[in-house]
Amino acid sequence: MKQFYHPVIGMITAGMVALIPGLARAQQAGERGEITRYIDPKQQTLLQFGERSHWLQPYRAYLDTVPARRLREAVGINLNVTPEEADAVCAHLARNGFHYARIEFGWGALTWETPARIRDVKRFDALLGACRRNGLRPLLLLNANSGVPVPMKGYFVRLTQPASKGERVVHLDPATLTQAMPGRSGLSNLTGYCAAEAIFTRIAPDGTVQLSKPLPKDLPVGNAPAATLKYLPFYPSRRKSDNAVPPEFEETMQGWLEYARVIGENAKRALGTEGKPDAGFDFDVWNELTFGSRFLNINDYYEKPLVEGKWAIDEILRRTVAFVRDPENGLPGVGLNDGFDNQWPWGAGSAAPPGLTALGKHPYAGARRIAPGANTPGKSLDALGGLNAVAVGPPGSGRWSELFTPTYVSHFPEYWLTAIQTEHLIRDLSPITTEIGK
Repeated sequence: MKQFYHPVIGMITAGMVALIPGLARAQQAGERGEITRYIDPKQQTLLQFGERSHWLQPYRAYLDTVPARRLREAVGINLNVTPEEADAVCAHLARNGFHYARIEFGWGALTWETPARIRDVKRFDALLGACRRNGLRPLLLLNANSGVPVPMKGYFVRLTQPASKGERVVHLDPATLTQAMPGRSGLSNLTGYCAAEAIFTRIAPDGTVQLSKPLPKDLPVGNAPAATLKYLPFYPSRRKSDNAVPPEFEETMQGWLEYARVIGENAKRALGTEGKPDAGFDFDVWNELTFGSRFLNINDYYEKPLVEGKWAIDEILRRTVAFVRDPENGLPGVGLNDGFDNQWPWGAGSAAPPGLTALGKHPYAGARRIAPGANTPGKSLDALGGLNAVAVGPPGSGRWSELFTPTYVSHFPEYWLTAIQTEHLIRDLSPITTEIGK
């Protein structure tokens, strides 16, 4: 019996060819249903942005064979251990082929009283010292998670009256407001891990407090968590109204660069690299935008936008890269990874600030069961690039129903190098340029 190889289904018989889009058309055109050109640029170029395919595989668009040692030398891990565990864990990692350790000391790890000092310097020194002794290169994550985004004062305020969901005013005991500052303080953790989530816009002497947005839930009489932030959440880097740089953005931006300086200086001290041509570590600028990133936008703390303008992330990345690349700041050899791009497809080397080392990607690839019947975003293409879908739903909704869907379980780490869904990573790896957003 004649057999063919299909990249998703595997071995198929001649009788099955008619059931598979693309192969059936190829058979009707007098072509054989065999792969005769495994490496073919069309495997990538036939897929426009927003399109996907069970058959076209963009990793087959080009041939780029690299030495196996490149993969071996790139192995790293998140290092989340206590100071007491650090040496044993790092020694074990080094023995088993690890070369990098990603370590987070967020902006909130600096002290309020002395922002140039790391609060838990013992842990910082233990982790980086263990890396140095075991030949691991630290990748230090610069981050401002919403839970503790910056140096801050956390405390409890006491409600003297119950407050209902949707209210914009709360009544607090003035004695619990001694550390509160209008515009920089607020109620914390109302919907999740977020400091000063509802900001105090006005504080009256009797403890009557106006909030920046309605309460998302009822609050009883008693204690509630609150915080005062040393720096304001990032304002837009430029205002829409006049294209000017808001002074509030500049204040927070300078605080961020000082944070990068403090982490860098302490890293050189712990690694013993002061004055050497390579500081011995790299920076990862931010950790995913899908959670813990409210601090990047002041408007997330208000019911209505406080100020409209250009989102701050591009300017944060640009200035961080410029800061590290400036010889005056003493950070030679430090690589820079764009963590803002960890979980979306928009980043590209063509738009990256000069001096950036890498575009960060966090390609989580769990098991996915593929089966007929699902309406999905993105047009599905067959093996020859023809449309394998019909539009469903209201016009312009972008929802499609596949004409034919193979049934299989996708469970392999190279998932994001395929086009099973639209956001494949080959655009960032391939020498072939393709456009997004068209």
